[in-house]
Amino acid sequence: MNYLLLITCHLFLVTNQPDTLRISSRDTQHDKWFAKDKFHHFSYSLGIVGLSYHIYHCQFNNDNPGARTLAISLGACAGIGKEIWDKLTGNNISYKDLTADLLGIAIGTLLFTFP
Repeated sequence: MNYLLLITCHLFLVTNQPDTLRISSRDTQHDKWFAKDKFHHFSYSLGIVGLSYHIYHCQFNNDNPGARTLAISLGACAGIGKEIWDKLTGNNISYKDLTADLLGIAIGTLLFTFP
């Protein structure tokens, strides 16, 4: 329960940043590995994995492997969906963003889904 509160507070703080809602065209030269955007991708993926696992496994009493699969799938769909949205709105797909999403999913899986 404590990690659910931690995830909720973290997501609240991250989403209140003024530049998270701005859509701008990204040039691949300016897409840095260590940027605020990469932190957002990492933390959102981690949060999605933790929150979806907690809800599916702990609240609805489903089995651990199924909950883990659902959590990983939701995190991956969110990251890939964001990059598809970027492409549809005229921005470039960032493989660095996808890498940050993958790291967030991996760390979230290790932290939240293994007893």
